Amino acid sequence: MSAFNVLKPNHFMLGLDFHDALIPPSPKPIPLIPHTVFAPMEGYVGAASVSRAAKVKVEFVDALKRGTDIGIGIPHVGANLLLPLVIAGSGSKSYFGANTVRLEGVGIAVGVLKTQNINLNCGGSTSPPTPTGLVMAPSTVRAGMTQGDLAAGLLHMVAEGTIQYGIGLGLGLIGDGPIEGVLQLLLGYVIGTPLGYSFKGGVLGPLYEKIGKGHDAIADYFNDPSRRVFM
Repeated sequence: MSAFNVLKPNHFMLGLDFHDALIPPSPKPIPLIPHTVFAPMEGYVGAASVSRAAKVKVEFVDALKRGTDIGIGIPHVGANLLLPLVIAGSGSKSYFGANTVRLEGVGIAVGVLKTQNINLNCGGSTSPPTPTGLVMAPSTVRAGMTQGDLAAGLLHMVAEGTIQYGIGLGLGLIGDGPIEGVLQLLLGYVIGTPLGYSFKGGVLGPLYEKIGKGHDAIADYFNDPSRRVFM
């Protein structure tokens, strides 16, 4: 079975996000404007969405659990007067893990490309989240993935990405100016979005918990050695 590097808080994500951008003289935000993004996996503001293992170290730093999210405060570089709101609602989530290695009940986060990982990064009210965050993950500590781990990670990413986009479309009905953007952000915190931010999980927290359990169920089914495909 091939080995995949485990993710650490000091690994770095570099990506390209697509957001709604307010660029004068246009009176309305323009969708799908590219923004360069970068941040360590532990983020810059100590986001609560970063899922660290309490008792497991990897090369002297905390191991990360599958589902860890860099969260709010990810720097974005782009022509956009709405950048403060974009940064305040940012997210970059890691969906792939080796579920045969559990950290407090959750699979250890690994790089799906072995030495890199693909994160799902945030979007906007009319710009969907995209798997465009590349995490550089050098490490001497590795874990094996199964076919189920890969399938579960992909399905989990698609499910939460779709929900995130649906929430964005719904909040976008409020309006598209800076004031409406602030209201969208505050409602996003209350509702609880899959990427980046919420108040203790938000209203939809139980739904995301169920999706996470579905991830584990798929992975566990295939984690029998006879079903492994990465040999």
